Amino acid sequence: MVVGVNVANVIMSLDGFKETAKKPLPGPHVLGKYNGMTIVLNPYYPDNEYVMGYNGDQWLDTGYVYAPYMALFATPPVTLDDLKTRRGMETRYARKVVNSRMYVKGSIIGGIVPAPTA
Repeated sequence: MVVGVNVANVIMSLDGFKETAKKPLPGPHVLGKYNGMTIVLNPYYPDNEYVMGYNGDQWLDTGYVYAPYMALFATPPVTLDDLKTRRGMETRYARKVVNSRMYVKGSIIGGIVPAPTA
């Protein structure tokens, strides 16, 4: 489950949540587990939205396939006439949405309840 910041705050307050990240990390990272589901916090995702995918027992129980042919290839360093050394990088992979019905996207409505005023 990939969640925004506000959805992460709601999930972290639930009883079955087990935190794995001990300190806040920059960028998307695994926040913890809730009832066996891995929760990934993505601070760049909309705050009140989430997306959840199904992970089946078989290879065909998938919604999306990322198949790297060549994960990362680096050329040998080359120094040109400006005396700067350069190196090229390349990757080759295939991506395919197999079954988009394996994912659900949602959002939470509302916000933090304001503190009562005296």
